[in-house]
Amino acid sequence: MLVDNGDLIQGSPLGDYMAAKGLKDGDIHPVYKALNTLDYAVGNLGNHEFNYGLDYLHNALAGAKFPYVNANIIDVKTQKPLFTPYLIKETSVIDKDGNPQTLKIGYIGFVPPQIMIWDKANLSGKVTVNDITETARKYVPEMREKGADIVVVIAHSGLSADPYHSMAENSVYYLSEVPGVDANYLSEVPGVWPRPRRLPR
Repeated sequence: MLVDNGDLIQGSPLGDYMAAKGLKDGDIHPVYKALNTLDYAVGNLGNHEFNYGLDYLHNALAGAKFPYVNANIIDVKTQKPLFTPYLIKETSVIDKDGNPQTLKIGYIGFVPPQIMIWDKANLSGKVTVNDITETARKYVPEMREKGADIVVVIAHSGLSADPYHSMAENSVYYLSEVPGVDANYLSEVPGVWPRPRRLPR
């Protein structure tokens, strides 16, 4: 399965150029022109998606031909998730005996709560961000109840050896302990990995 885990629209001269130029209705951001040629199942947002503001982000995402999920960003006005929290997709697979099967794969996405600090000017008064692990504990059972055979977490988050605490930036280890989670896509782990002392003992 091919998924996007964010930090696409910022971080390059092209990203800065497109943000300065702006996106009109119907424009497709170059990064999505590229990704749309591939068979992405779903995408999640990274912290850098918010560097240019929510309006620009929504305009950019409109050009993606695959869905985006995020469960822990909350719209201040509605008190509901700003994006679709999760998605369950029927996926055709071949089992070990060579027979076709259909799996219902659930995808759920998260961003670090620290975006409220890093992009305060763009987000304050518009959204809030909930704890990653607690949000997973809320939604994963719901995904199972709705028929997900497999639950895949796409977290724009890394690993930490720190004891669990609410609103942690790097929550992937603790996400792996949430009942019902089968797989984690992680981010924010630059360099060689695994590294010593990245996991709690």
